[in-house]
Amino acid sequence: MNFPHLSHLFWMRPAWRRDLLIVFAITLATYALSIKFELSEKLVPFTRAFEKYQIDELPMVLIVMLLSMIWFSWRRLKEVGIELSRRIALETELEKSERQYRLLFVENFSGNLLASPNGTLRLSNPAMARILGCASPEQAVGRSLEEFYAQRELWRTHLRLLHDGKRVELDQLQLINAAGAPVTVMAKMMANFSMGEVTELHVYLTDITELKSMEQKLADTLAQNRQLSRQQIMLQEEERKSMARELHDELGQYLNAIKLDAVFIRNQIGNVTADVHSSADSIVEISTRIYDVVRGMMRKLRPVALDELGLTSALEHMVQSWRERLPLIDFTVRIETSLEGFSESLNITLYRLVQEALTNVAKHAQASKVNVALGRPGPGGLGAECVLLSISDDGVGVDLPEQKLGLGIVGMRERVEALGGEFDIESVPGRGLCLKISIPVTLEDQP
Repeated sequence: MNFPHLSHLFWMRPAWRRDLLIVFAITLATYALSIKFELSEKLVPFTRAFEKYQIDELPMVLIVMLLSMIWFSWRRLKEVGIELSRRIALETELEKSERQYRLLFVENFSGNLLASPNGTLRLSNPAMARILGCASPEQAVGRSLEEFYAQRELWRTHLRLLHDGKRVELDQLQLINAAGAPVTVMAKMMANFSMGEVTELHVYLTDITELKSMEQKLADTLAQNRQLSRQQIMLQEEERKSMARELHDELGQYLNAIKLDAVFIRNQIGNVTADVHSSADSIVEISTRIYDVVRGMMRKLRPVALDELGLTSALEHMVQSWRERLPLIDFTVRIETSLEGFSESLNITLYRLVQEALTNVAKHAQASKVNVALGRPGPGGLGAECVLLSISDDGVGVDLPEQKLGLGIVGMRERVEALGGEFDIESVPGRGLCLKISIPVTLEDQP
């Protein structure tokens, strides 16, 4: 058995080594003198008279006794060493526990306290004192937890639960500190029992007042950003609508006039030369092509079908045009309910979402099937009546954690979030992609 503390105690001290050498020297000297002067023989005359009492055996007994005492002392010394090592280990562990206690209790950023069964504070760390608005833990001791509850009845409910042996865990609890200021905390409470009775309450609090304030500011900022995005999108749509109207009313009329004049010139049989007739045909053809381009631009700027036929017919017309352009892809449209009465912002957002999604399918998906589903099932996860849009394909898909989304997807998300909706993408490489969109319903008379 190794005792490092004993090794240091005995063998590392010069004075103890010196004394031990002296003991050995005296022993050797005694032995030498006994040999030189035959001390044992000289003792025989003195012990012979007491032979019947076995006095002559006494020297040997004393020697054995001396050795036994040495063994006994060694055993006691060994025990002392063990006890000393144990106590040193206990003191080291105690110091470690004290450091851990200070770290976990005193230096902890979360508030910890021990309270009596009725909620009177017995022990508090500095963080708890700060949460409760006290200058020091000593000022918090002796006060009741009920004083700091914004709702006193809620404290009585919590106290009953604790006495029933239940734990109380709250993501948010409203308190009033000693200065009268509101404090929002996360709370965890439990009770210790002995012989079936509550002996003390353990309470842990984390101050989240600033976090809640930041969350509220962030929510307000997000709401403002969504409102600005919504206004920007609506202004953009209004500008597109105005440009489409200008193209139709101004440029369209001029092109028709040019075409009619060219047709009139071409039909003057016998009055024009062959060159003039050929030029008139070219003018008619070019003006027709320009008009087709202008009509395409007008459809992109503002879908005429949306204004004239409504959302359902506009979507079906759009999908039909994609069928004609991509005959190898099987397009399926399922509209489960009436979409009439939606606000203009919701109508144009749904139309643009489908338009952008089908454009992405045509460019990137390499799909053979595309499904478009639109429904209005009722209240959804957003707490209001929602319209649900789902667009899926069986194309190559994307690795969402790895692949950066394009501007088209980002623009779709911004449109949805501007109306307070939710935008979700599901995709597995080689197994297609699915867009799931939920937007609260706004009607025509709503802003």
